[in-house]
Amino acid sequence: MSQDLFGAMSISASGMSAQRKRMDAIAKNLANSETTRAADGETYKRHTVVIRSSEAPTAPLQVPGMELPVTRTSPEHLTSAPPMLLPMAPTSTVEAQEVVDPTAGVTLVFNPQHPDAGPDGYVRMPDVDTVSEMVDMVAATRAYEANLAAMKAYQNIVTKSLEI
Repeated sequence: MSQDLFGAMSISASGMSAQRKRMDAIAKNLANSETTRAADGETYKRHTVVIRSSEAPTAPLQVPGMELPVTRTSPEHLTSAPPMLLPMAPTSTVEAQEVVDPTAGVTLVFNPQHPDAGPDGYVRMPDVDTVSEMVDMVAATRAYEANLAAMKAYQNIVTKSLEI
């Protein structure tokens, strides 16, 4: 029962957590869009978040000895009754993992006065598009808000059902 009661909340909570990680990665990208040297000495590489489904397998709950009295209205109805199973849907959540974008490249900018400029005068800048990052930030914010709205709606449903 508690699986069913809190399943919807955990689904929304995992979605909110994933979107928060996504917003954190986007914030790092925006903050380092002009960083020519990261902690490892290389040019900063764009970070992305990989979100995948994580379905927790659960077996149906079998209630021994629980039988429902059923009146047969036709000989074809209920010829053999299987054991009573209460299906419990598996709780699907999402897992988010921040990774360095393998396709992230660098942009060469001619600036011979820059301290990180090479002998040819070009500086290796991160290939971070601020407009795309801002669009992704808005999408992540909207997804976070949608999960929050779903959680609040479920909370209202549970509250109203307790008033009955």
